[in-house]
Amino acid sequence: VDLIDLSPAALGFASRNLGQYELAGRVRALQGDLFGPLTGQQYDLIVSNPPYVADAEVDALPQEFSHEPALALRSGADGLDLPLRILAAAADHLQPEGWLVLEVGGAAASLHEALPAIEADWPEFERGGDGVLVLSAAAVAAIAPAAQQLCRQRQLEI
Repeated sequence: VDLIDLSPAALGFASRNLGQYELAGRVRALQGDLFGPLTGQQYDLIVSNPPYVADAEVDALPQEFSHEPALALRSGADGLDLPLRILAAAADHLQPEGWLVLEVGGAAASLHEALPAIEADWPEFERGGDGVLVLSAAAVAAIAPAAQQLCRQRQLEI
């Protein structure tokens, strides 16, 4: 299992938790931007909870979010900058029978608008909440060209 975060502080917390729960030998904590540290690696399952809050909405979030660094929340004008980068690159890191689970929260409507052809399951949760999509490797590969095009239009690194 590999976990990746751009934030050294978040990785510090993760490393302490890995030690506390005796997982350090089974989980690698890597610092980097999205798939950057994973050149050539493929997975059966990728789970991602990237920043997905639209820049203009950050100040309107409930008080408990004020403790979060902006890096953990902001994702461009519509909240899709990071989710689009993930959708653009994930196919290279999924096994043919793999799955991507991606949280986009309130940016779900923007994602549907930006990528209307996306074929994903949107699970319902027992205690409410939404904005999580599940895509097969084939669905990720099918939507990747459109996500890559949107990344280029937005001048986002893929």
